[in-house]
Amino acid sequence: MRKRHEMLGRAAWTAMTLGIVALGQLVLLPGTDIATASEELKSVPFLQLVAGTTGSQLQNATILSLGMRPYMTGMIVWQAIQMLFDEQIQRWTLRQAGIAKRLITLLFAFIQGFEMVYVMRSAIKPIYFSGFSINFGLVLVWIILVGGAMFTTWLGDVNMQKGLGSSVALIIPSLVFSLPNVLATGFYRRPHPISQQEYVIAGVFVLVFIVVMTIINEAELHIPIERPLLENDLAKSYLPIRLLVAGSMPFMFSSSMFSLPTYFINQTVGPTNEFQRQIVKWFSYNTPQGIFSYAMVMVFLGYAFGYMNMQPSKIAKNLKESGDYIINQVPGDMTNRFLLRHFSLMSIWGNSILVIIAVTPLIIGLKYPFVANYSVVLGQVFILVTIMDTVSAQMRALWYKNRYRVI
Repeated sequence: MRKRHEMLGRAAWTAMTLGIVALGQLVLLPGTDIATASEELKSVPFLQLVAGTTGSQLQNATILSLGMRPYMTGMIVWQAIQMLFDEQIQRWTLRQAGIAKRLITLLFAFIQGFEMVYVMRSAIKPIYFSGFSINFGLVLVWIILVGGAMFTTWLGDVNMQKGLGSSVALIIPSLVFSLPNVLATGFYRRPHPISQQEYVIAGVFVLVFIVVMTIINEAELHIPIERPLLENDLAKSYLPIRLLVAGSMPFMFSSSMFSLPTYFINQTVGPTNEFQRQIVKWFSYNTPQGIFSYAMVMVFLGYAFGYMNMQPSKIAKNLKESGDYIINQVPGDMTNRFLLRHFSLMSIWGNSILVIIAVTPLIIGLKYPFVANYSVVLGQVFILVTIMDTVSAQMRALWYKNRYRVI
């Protein structure tokens, strides 16, 4: 009975935090012309695509519009810092590491808040004080957005401690609510509303995709591990390497990275020279060259995030320090090379699957443009699949937590 109450309690905490986030994304920013702000935010497709996959909500200007985007971006940077300075960071206390994470999140909250304020600056009512030439209306909205982002981060910590699905679960409302809009205005804005029949077809296709990706997401390679210091004759130990070792992270950040070169082009005037025209050709979703570039971005992110998730060198080091080993592999460098080889093999297969999901709709979209929007839809659905996989794993752990008794 206790385990059931614990599971229900955690589910209630998650439902409450998700509800708070959903309500917060309905509270409009003060001092802002919401209609004008919405039009200006919608005029930047890059922001809309990034928002849908990182828990932001940019359909309207609200106090929690930034969502989990600063936190998720900050955690990627933190993982990279940990990999580069592992020995130094291991000497830090939990408090020091926590402060460092919050400072990184705060930095990205300021950057991304400024980005949003700049885009919708004409919709923010100006406020001037005597003796100052600064528009404090922009500053006020900026501070509110940053505060909302840090509040959402705190809710993520609460859900990690008391709820289900860790902090990433807080992007669920944004993902779910944005799916219909993404289908209509993902890479291509449809000239006419989507019919009910099209929604039914899309729903069936998405359900089949969820089933297939749930199976693929569970696929693992098991490498047997010998543990001389652990007596266990009932089960063999193994090291699991997932087929999709990068998870859904490439889909969360592929649009951001792919769109970076377009910042060299004035979005109002368009390309004005041959260099800028080449940028448009190689970094657009509606050209063969651009689709190839997008595939390469997915491969790069798949390998990078996969390496950060697995960290073969760290696993090899931990195995050596604990006295465990892989059969026929000398602990240390040989084990590291062995793990890196298997990681590379799994990454090739896993990245191929991610590229097929991301690029196939874009290729079809060269002839039928609206199909390209499914690239975004499938990416967001796969993110939901990975989140729900984390939730289900945690629920199974809670269910079996107190099942066994000492004989």
